[in-house]
Amino acid sequence: MKKSWMILISVVLTLFFAAFQRMTGPTHPEDGFVERGGERVAFSLPRSGTVDEDTRIAVPGSACSGCDSSFIESHHAARLHYRHYPFLEGEEWIEVPMRQEEGYWVAFLPSQPMAGKLAYYVEADGLSYHQEAPLIIRYKGSVPAAVLVPHILLMFLAMFFAVMAGLAALLNNPLYKRYSVVTLVLLVLGGLVFGCLVQKHAFDVYWAGFPMGGDLTDNKTLIAVLAFLIAVVLSFLPRKKPRQESGAMPMTEPAVSEMLKRKDVMKQGGKPMDETAPLESATGKAAMQGSKPASLSGDRSWTRWVVLAAAIVMLGIFSVPHSANGSELDRATGEIVSGE
Repeated sequence: MKKSWMILISVVLTLFFAAFQRMTGPTHPEDGFVERGGERVAFSLPRSGTVDEDTRIAVPGSACSGCDSSFIESHHAARLHYRHYPFLEGEEWIEVPMRQEEGYWVAFLPSQPMAGKLAYYVEADGLSYHQEAPLIIRYKGSVPAAVLVPHILLMFLAMFFAVMAGLAALLNNPLYKRYSVVTLVLLVLGGLVFGCLVQKHAFDVYWAGFPMGGDLTDNKTLIAVLAFLIAVVLSFLPRKKPRQESGAMPMTEPAVSEMLKRKDVMKQGGKPMDETAPLESATGKAAMQGSKPASLSGDRSWTRWVVLAAAIVMLGIFSVPHSANGSELDRATGEIVSGE
């Protein structure tokens, strides 16, 4: 397989997993549409909010051409229902009336502290939006672009080079070692450096994975780093010297040279020589005393399978929805917990 094909496959897989990560996970917006006036009207309900900012909730409103907004609001009631999550006994749903705004019913959820969550649903124009299974929205601190953008870029570059390393290992291309090192460096920078900074800005903690907590995103990063660290270490360990079988001595260069000279003389019509006769040099004598081929104990080509395994682990990690089992505010203690 040419390198260009390896690059193409790696780009396609990286883009696929980038889209997968964008479209999955508990914080991805819930998209949908409704039929209004013979047209499909799209809407998106958020499941992630920012601390100190109220969250706008909007669903398609009534299609009443020329109607006054006050008339619409009085004849087509729309309400936003929300409550804190996890639910505590005795708490009731809070209702907020929605108003018309550019063809949509609009209301706002109040901001919550870091890792705080709300459950909500909407009733509008006789329709129910997620009343049976209310949406959960989680609030996080604002993450600067200077931290978030490098984190995302480095993690997907790590994905790209992980696939390159896996393909090179599968094809026994020696570049798999170089690609595995690049992947490890990118994982450390993107996951353990910028990833920790993202966690700090979002939830006021640098690390929420093992052994500090059960945050799935942090633990996925840890597993990926360990997988490629093992692969890199095994790939670059010093090779053992070839092990000789019992009673064998290495065929040194002078001995081999002397034996080749004898064969050349015979080919050129010279005096036949007894190949079993002792060699003149000490090295030749030593070589003829039971010399056997050296074993291949120094061969470390098997390490490419370790790199391939690390790449498969990476693919598996990116198959897990983003932000699952993330940080959550314990309303009873006021502490942020994860993985529960």
